[in-house]
Formats: sequence, C-alpha cells, structure tokens
Amino acid sequence: MMSSVRALIRFRWLLSALGVPVCVAAVGVGVQGVAFRRPTGDTLVAAAALEELLRYHVMRGTEELGRTRVTSTCVQGWFRPPHGHRLVRGELVLLGNGTRLYDVGHGIRVAGTAGLAPLADRARFLLAACPRFLGEVLGERLIKGARVHGDRTAADGGPALLLAFRAPRGPMALYVSPPSDRPVELRISGAHGRGWTDLNPGGGRAAIRRVFHAFRVATKRRTLNA
Repeated sequence: MMSSVRALIRFRWLLSALGVPVCVAAVGVGVQGVAFRRPTGDTLVAAAALEELLRYHVMRGTEELGRTRVTSTCVQGWFRPPHGHRLVRGELVLLGNGTRLYDVGHGIRVAGTAGLAPLADRARFLLAACPRFLGEVLGERLIKGARVHGDRTAADGGPALLLAFRAPRGPMALYVSPPSDRPVELRISGAHGRGWTDLNPGGGRAAIRRVFHAFRVATKRRTLNA
C-alpha cells in the first residue's frame, strides 16, 4: 500500500512537471492506473529516475553515432524563436564540431538551414539527452502504462540500472546510477540510427554561456537568432 502511495505522489509531481497537455492525457489513465493497480518495481525505479532527470536544465555528453564521436551540450529553457513574438519552451544543442541543433516546438532543426534536420542530426539531438525532451518521452510511457524494463547492469565504470522502453522514434535505453538515479548513459536505435552517449548532467553558467553565444541568443530577451 505504501509503495502505491509513493508512486501516486511521484506521478502527481510528474504531471505538474511535464505540463498541461500531458496532464490532460494522464488524468484518465495514469493517475487511475497508479491509484488502483500496484505499481511494479520497474515503474517505481523509472519514476525515480525521471524525477532526478527533470532536476537538470543542462546536459553534457560524448556521443557516438556510427564511427563518429562528438561532444554535446544541451541547454533547455524559454526562447523567442526567429520571427516569433512570444517565448516558447525549447532545447538548444551544441555539438563539438560546431553543429547547432534546436527544437522550439516545430521539430528538430539545424541552425542556419531550412526545413527539418536530416535523420543523422535528429539522432544526434536525441543522444544529447535534453532532460525535458527525454523526460517527456519516458513520462508519457509511464503515464500510458507502457512497459518499462529495469535491469541491473554496469555503465560508465560502475553499477547501473538499465531502463529500456519503446519510444515513438524507436527503442531507447537510459542507464542511471544507483542510489542517486543520476543519468549516466543513453542508447538509441531505430530509423534515426543507432548510437550511445556518456552523460554528465549539469554544467553551470559556463556551459550555458557557451551555448547561448553559439546560437547568438540575446540573453535579456532570450531571443534565438538561429
């Protein structure tokens, strides 16, 4: 019974964190499911990992896609898109090779180009593991009652818990370090490609300034000049 109560509290927090659209979809499914069904151990682990993930606004990593490795930094927040008139939630990803990827509600794009990003760049964006972006994917799986498999394994040179789930863009696997549930690795596969990332959550002001400078973000108004 206590485990069910803890899970319900976590899901209530989760709904407020993920925003109104997910809340509306979850009211009839997620909360009832947690309240009237005993949650599995894997579900509790996934909820705890999600809670930890959503604490961060910056995610750094070293991605490997195909035979190419590159560093990545994701900064998320509220931005005014080019030619936009209001702030919207979005994610900015700066790769070590200078590529700038972003999503401000109209799909993943490459700064300075027209149209949606090519599949390889979309995979790079996913591997950057932007906390809110990744959190919404995992959160929707949990709210909809989709299965999340949890296994004990090793990652980043130490013990880890593997959370494997199927996302709209293909299978994903998030590795977290017990007992903190800190994300340490992400793996993806599917149409966008197959790759993995060593994750280092957080980054402080220096990382944010570097990304903002690359995107020429006007910090006072958070205007994105992409």
